[in-house]
Amino acid sequence: MLITLRRTLYTANGTIGRIDIDGKEICRSIEPNRGWGTYRERSGQKSDKGCIPQGWYGVTISESPKFGRELPILMDVPGFEGIRIHAGNTYKHTAGCILPGELCMPENYYREKENAVPTVFESRKREGELTKIIKSAVKKGEYVYIRITEETT
Repeated sequence: MLITLRRTLYTANGTIGRIDIDGKEICRSIEPNRGWGTYRERSGQKSDKGCIPQGWYGVTISESPKFGRELPILMDVPGFEGIRIHAGNTYKHTAGCILPGELCMPENYYREKENAVPTVFESRKREGELTKIIKSAVKKGEYVYIRITEETT
C-alpha cells in the first residue's frame, strides 16, 4: 500500500498537506513549519526540527506509550524518532508528527492571511480511519509505505 503526503502549502504557522492512499484522497494534514531556531521560541512549537524530510518511509502500527493506543508509526526517519500519524488540530500539537483531518478554512485562506494558523477538525476520526486501513494492510502481510513530496504553488 502506498500512502502519499503531498505538502501543498508552507506557512509561518504550519505545513498543510493532502493524504492519499493508492491515489485516492483520504484527508488533509498539518505538520510543523519547516523552520528552525527562533521560530520555535516565537510559536511555542515543541520541536525545532520542523517537518520531517521528504522521502519514502515504511509504516507500521504499534502501541504509542504517549497516546496509549495503537497508531501508525513511520520507520527510519532521519533525525527524528517516534514520528506518528495522530490526532491534533494545529502545529502546536506536533513535534514532527503528521496530524490528519479536514481543513477548517479553504487552503487559499491560509495562503492569503499571513498570520493564520492552519487548523484541522475531525482529526480523531481521520486518525482512526487511517489506523484501521494501515492495520488491515499490515495484517494481510502488505508492505505499507508513505511517500512525502512537495506540491506547492
